[in-house]
Parts: sequence; structure tokens; C-alpha cells
Amino acid sequence: MKILNYIKLILINFFLLYFLIYALEIFVNYKDDKLFKKTRLHYLNKDSKKNSNQKIYLNFGSYKLLSENNSILPLSGYEKSKILLCLNEKNEPIYLIQIKMVSIMKI
Repeated sequence: MKILNYIKLILINFFLLYFLIYALEIFVNYKDDKLFKKTRLHYLNKDSKKNSNQKIYLNFGSYKLLSENNSILPLSGYEKSKILLCLNEKNEPIYLIQIKMVSIMKI
């Protein structure tokens, strides 16, 4: 019976601690104005629904654009596509509109 009480006490403390840490995280993100910030995925989904006839892709990390021999690889292998690069300081999307495929360029 005593062990059961200890287990209940540990579980209650665990859930209480989890709730307090979660509330603290929400408070810190709200204070830093990051709680309801839109992400690149939000803009990708919104623009994909709005422009169903145009292909829109997310960009990957820029460090992946360098090949082993220090040449720049093409940003995308997709013709006639729109690529969401990043978000600017005002949390607005920045796109690269690619009309035709780009060949590999040297630095």
C-alpha cells in the first residue's frame, strides 16, 4: 500500500512539473513574440493551395549547395517552379522563381 502511494506521488509530481514547464515555455515564447510566428511550412501550404497550377518547393540548407570540388550545385532541378528560400526580418517569405534548369556554376 505504501509503494502505491509513492508511485501516485511520483506520477502527480511528474505531471505537475511537465505542466509547469510547458506553461513556462508558452510564456517565454509569448514574451519573445515567437508564439504565433508563421513558419516556412505555413507559407508553403498557403501558397500551394492558392497556386495549385504552379509547383512550390521548400529550399534546403545552403551548405548543401556546395559539392566536394567547391562548385555550386543548382538550387533546384525543377523547371518552372517557385522555391521558398527563407523568411525575412518581417516574417515574410522570400521566393526564387526558376524558369528553366540551371547548369552547374564554378565559384
